[in-house]
Amino acid sequence: MKFHSARQAIHDAYAIHMRSKGFEVNLAAAVSQLDALKELSAMHRKLGRMSEETPTQKRQKAVFQRKIEQYAPVSFAHGDRSTKMDVDQLIWDSKDAAKVIAVVEKFPAHLKAWCYWCYSPLGDTNQGWFKQIDAEAEIRKCLNKANELSGLASGLPGRIARCKTEVRRAELSAMDTNELMEQAADLEEKAIRLTRVHKQMLQHHSYCAPFWNWLDKRITENAPRKIRQKTLINVHNVCRASVYNYRHQVVTGIQKPLMSRKVVCEMFGVPSTNFEGSYRPWVSWSSIVCDELDKTALPAVAKKLELF
Repeated sequence: MKFHSARQAIHDAYAIHMRSKGFEVNLAAAVSQLDALKELSAMHRKLGRMSEETPTQKRQKAVFQRKIEQYAPVSFAHGDRSTKMDVDQLIWDSKDAAKVIAVVEKFPAHLKAWCYWCYSPLGDTNQGWFKQIDAEAEIRKCLNKANELSGLASGLPGRIARCKTEVRRAELSAMDTNELMEQAADLEEKAIRLTRVHKQMLQHHSYCAPFWNWLDKRITENAPRKIRQKTLINVHNVCRASVYNYRHQVVTGIQKPLMSRKVVCEMFGVPSTNFEGSYRPWVSWSSIVCDELDKTALPAVAKKLELF
């Protein structure tokens, strides 16, 4: 196996290990991915062929355009992408992979998980994270609506008595308390089902959990003591988005961030008015943390492989 960089070495080493050990991962997708540029070119050609004659077609084209903008495959340059390998080559590649894995597995838990997530096929994809975000938002939406309906049902007689307009009193009188409670129960059941799906998503990426737990702890330790809980949640989301931007940039070489400030604010409900003052420093802090992790992990791998 030919190594060009420590990052590529980590990716390829774990891809070979996953193939030989029978991990429940689609190795063909991990090892034999199409080149990013080739796939992007095909996506742009498809975008150019899409029509905009109807509103539906315009929406479909806009959605596909967004997909292209968010496209960030974890792939590295390979000379030969054929999955057919002779036995001797496979043995030598496994030996080289073992050297890399031996170094990574000796790292502290959070640093090892960082290598898993940022560079190996064990890390979740950007699209996987977006699905988690959407699932969390849908769970919150269902629970908030269920609480709203439950509160309305329990206080309906009082609301009717206090109502000062005939139109609103008629609307409230037409509501059925039992029906409101049933709707609330249905939403709570939906939230429970979504929570199960969300937990399954997280379990699939359990290899990387030590890194995220370590990062959350670092954020809490560095945050001001009197910070509001809502602001702290926003800080955690901004830092996580910044870390994804870092991986996107170092892996693909594309300097344009995966998630812009506008996207982060819309996706997580972060106030845009005071973003520069309250949250921009955390973006810089996250980049420094990622740099420190790379400066600790990558030189150790490169030294073992005599890349410098």
